[in-house]
Amino acid sequence: MARPDGSGILPDMATFTGTVRFNDLEGGFHELVTDKGDTYRLSKCAREGR
Repeated sequence: MARPDGSGILPDMATFTGTVRFNDLEGGFHELVTDKGDTYRLSKCAREGR
């Protein structure tokens, strides 16, 4: 369940810090490269202001 303050962060969700990059392979997709060096492919990224 989400926090009452409206943050939308669930207590059981993983937390990552790193950089979101756009990769041009296969038509293009966003990926998260963590500070530890792991890479996660992201789906359905929304751009701010849309």
